[in-house]
Amino acid sequence: MKIVNLKQFLALPDETLYAKYRPCYMEAMEIKVTNCGERDFLSQSIADAIDCTDSGDFADKLDDAAEDGISLAMDFNSCTRDGCFEDGQLFAIYERADIQAMIERLQVCLEAG
Repeated sequence: MKIVNLKQFLALPDETLYAKYRPCYMEAMEIKVTNCGERDFLSQSIADAIDCTDSGDFADKLDDAAEDGISLAMDFNSCTRDGCFEDGQLFAIYERADIQAMIERLQVCLEAG
């Protein structure tokens, strides 16, 4: 893993796995889909990639799942505009070896499930 600034992040290729970073804290993992503009990009959420039509549907589905224990369908093909615009934003970039190790670990979860 490496930490980069916004300019370096935007220079990275599409499909880069990352988490926004603040000193000693990383947010949820996301995938950079593509740049859009000089300081903005589209991203695919990983942790909360709930299959929904809009933010109201998102909240309703989460509320229903919390109340009823239902399973939620995930959508790993949609993306949203980040709108970061913070010159000081840092990004933790997961490198190839990190991703391979995650896949191997997730495979264990899949086999156990």
